[in-house]
Amino acid sequence: MSSVSISGSGEDGPLAWSPRTGRWQTPAPAPGEPRYAAVDSWLVEDGRVRGLARHHARFAAAVAASAALPTGAAFPGDADVQRFLAASTARIPGAGRWFPRVELTTDGELRLRVRPAPAPQPEVVVQVAPLFDRRRLPRIKGPDLDRQLAWRAQAEAAEAGEALLTGPDGNVTEGIWTTPVWWDGDVLCALPRDAPVLDSVTRALLLGLAREHGVEVGRDTPSVARLRDCETWLLSALHGLRLVTGWLLVPGREPEPAPFVPGRAETWRARLEALATPTR
Repeated sequence: MSSVSISGSGEDGPLAWSPRTGRWQTPAPAPGEPRYAAVDSWLVEDGRVRGLARHHARFAAAVAASAALPTGAAFPGDADVQRFLAASTARIPGAGRWFPRVELTTDGELRLRVRPAPAPQPEVVVQVAPLFDRRRLPRIKGPDLDRQLAWRAQAEAAEAGEALLTGPDGNVTEGIWTTPVWWDGDVLCALPRDAPVLDSVTRALLLGLAREHGVEVGRDTPSVARLRDCETWLLSALHGLRLVTGWLLVPGREPEPAPFVPGRAETWRARLEALATPTR
């Protein structure tokens, strides 16, 4: 029987949740940092979240996909995952900014980490030199976590807030932790529906808002050069909508200014943030 553990939520130590008893308890210590088959995370501000049901559904689907792989591990079934998600939601504080992460380890254990959220970052400078996308399972968040952490360290060392990943054709697949959208005139563009990338909750919410406001949505796979010519936003659950204000060509030098329409990002950010609803 798989177990569920929780850490970082104000208790003296991690807690475990048993699917068998439905109770939280102190887990047995385990050596080393676990590897992950699936993870998901979202921003909670004073008990309100954007797209929580979508995040839960994406994590449950990732667990099911992981269970179908020939790993030999005994992964939890959907009923246990749903009880875990409900129990985890109840443990997230109702005040303050939090960035909880639900996890499935490669040995079949479900965990929750309740982490303080960093300050919001409405703008970002992006490294121009892209990174080749070497993720093994780009549609699932978790298996490539170590690789993404290393990429983030590279971008930070170059004094950039994010870097883009590219495929064999040189076109952009995603950011390290983000998905790009960009404006082509009055058309809001995003990656193709069948792109081999994570099913971004924030992108789905934003494109839904675009349709509600009568904005045409285009689909394309851009090059980095194309994004440098457009107003570009990077989307994530943590920071929501970040406007790309600069492109870093050479570490240590001033970034190249990015084009944008004044006030547009702020308007759409407010619309996106207004979608947050209470968790309970």
